[in-house]
Amino acid sequence: MPNSSTNAVYTGSTNVPMQPHAASSPLSHDFSMGRFLADQEQKCPLELRTHQTAAETEAAARSRMLVKIQGFQEQFSSSSEPKAS
Repeated sequence: MPNSSTNAVYTGSTNVPMQPHAASSPLSHDFSMGRFLADQEQKCPLELRTHQTAAETEAAARSRMLVKIQGFQEQFSSSSEPKAS
C-alpha cells in the first residue's frame, strides 16, 4: 500500500466517500478556537476584540481582581476561626 506525504494510507479504492472532520477533531478550527477561548487566562486576538475605553478596561480588571480575591477568601476562610483571648 503506498503512503502519501501526510502518512495517510491509500487503499486504492475511489468508491470510499470522504469523511468530514468532526467538530471535536483536533484538526477542526472551531474545536481549536473553543479550547483556546475556554482557558480564562487566554485573551482573544486583537482583531476580534471590540475597542474598550480606559475606564471600561480598568473596571473589567477590577472586576476580575475582586472575583479572584473573593475566591481566595472563600477557599482559606472558615466559619470556625479561633477567637483571640
